[in-house]
Amino acid sequence: MVKEDLTRIQTEQDSMGKSHKLLQFDHLDTKMDVLSLQLDNEMLKKSHDLLQGDSLQTRTNLRELASIQEDYVPKNRRALIDQLLDEWQKNQDTGTKKRRLDAKEKFGYSNVDSMDQREDIGDVSIGPNYLPTAKKLYLTIVKIRGSRPMNKQDNITDAYARVALMFDGRHLKKSKTIIKKGDLNPEFDETFAFDVPSQKLGSVYFRVSLLHAGKTKEEHRLLGRVYIGPNLDAESHAHWMEMIQLPRKQVTAWHKIQG
Repeated sequence: MVKEDLTRIQTEQDSMGKSHKLLQFDHLDTKMDVLSLQLDNEMLKKSHDLLQGDSLQTRTNLRELASIQEDYVPKNRRALIDQLLDEWQKNQDTGTKKRRLDAKEKFGYSNVDSMDQREDIGDVSIGPNYLPTAKKLYLTIVKIRGSRPMNKQDNITDAYARVALMFDGRHLKKSKTIIKKGDLNPEFDETFAFDVPSQKLGSVYFRVSLLHAGKTKEEHRLLGRVYIGPNLDAESHAHWMEMIQLPRKQVTAWHKIQG
């Protein structure tokens, strides 16, 4: 697996009714996804990350996926608090649930609205390169092929990529490419430079996010992501190690975009 996930379906019942939700914790991005599946009563739901104080709120209509994102969260110190609020009683708090999330637990994906299906959404060609003397790590976004059209009316995608150098869930540095409009197989050939000492090559990794640029910021949509680093899946690990073994040379390979 590219990512170590924590996913579970929660069903809770007490005096305030029953709620069903799906939780997924992404250890690479330190992100918690919360999907409200059902509430027995017409209530709003607020979910809070206890450590950071971040919160999100669903609307009354459920089945809405939202995320809590932190730059860094220490392991084994996560807890999620749910509040159920009665919409018709001026958002009166009708009950609170708290659960700790053990990073050591692993849960498989549950078949909820086919969320675990992996569709083919294209590939991206990327090329890392390390210069030991300069202590520079480079990543070139070469091109995307087979991207799905995000603008259904014109059958096109206005694609761009965001590159993040990551360490233990933290963004050390982020950059992005220009937007390639109306192209399902865009070529970028853009290179980004990062300061990385050689002794850190075994612990950092790249997250490459491929996105569609909408007319407004709110309409930008994620196509998928690719991770490359030493402690990920076999393909990413092999690509990373080849870069280390061939210093001062750009090592380019195709990676399947993960939705």
